[in-house]
Amino acid sequence: MNELIDSLLPLWQEYQALIILIAALSIMLMGWLLVRKPCCCRIKRSDAINIVDVKSLGGRKFLMIVSCGQQKMLLAVEPNGIRYLCPLGNDEKTESK
Repeated sequence: MNELIDSLLPLWQEYQALIILIAALSIMLMGWLLVRKPCCCRIKRSDAINIVDVKSLGGRKFLMIVSCGQQKMLLAVEPNGIRYLCPLGNDEKTESK
């Protein structure tokens, strides 16, 4: 058993830096993949919320018609927040393009 360890020790010392480098690169790659594409937090994309129309009011202020499922609503968008203004009916006048 001692002879086996004695014969592998020079081999280990020769390739030790390479093995450590490969292990470090593997850990960095796995970390990058987890940050880039986290498998536990995948969100199913759906078309449940759509922006139907946007009108600029100037000064980084906008009116938006947003549909969520079968409901449509009018929102006011400003630099300091978004306000719900009122619900809208489903008539064809609110649909654009």
